[in-house]
Amino acid sequence: MKKWFKQMVSAVDYIHENILIHRDLKRSFLSRYGSKTDVFSLVLIFADLCAVLTWAEREMIFDNYRRGIQSDVFGHPHTAEFIELLTQVDPDNRPPCKAILENPF
Repeated sequence: MKKWFKQMVSAVDYIHENILIHRDLKRSFLSRYGSKTDVFSLVLIFADLCAVLTWAEREMIFDNYRRGIQSDVFGHPHTAEFIELLTQVDPDNRPPCKAILENPF
């Protein structure tokens, strides 16, 4: 999963280097677009690949997240920390693709 995610981030980084924004990495409901929107979409895809869950489990985890309750569905604390870093509510607090690629995770 990590290798695939790194390849996706590299591809999006290439797009961003060319001053383009993908905007639709399967999360087209986002209203404010920018390169950090693509980062958020990437991590949602990554989290989806890492955690095979039923629809009900996904809803419960999302509800818990909105309440500030963390759910350990990844079985590895660094995965959850990495995902939390990339899903900051304020897009300005999300790292750019270059920083993601340099992250030791």
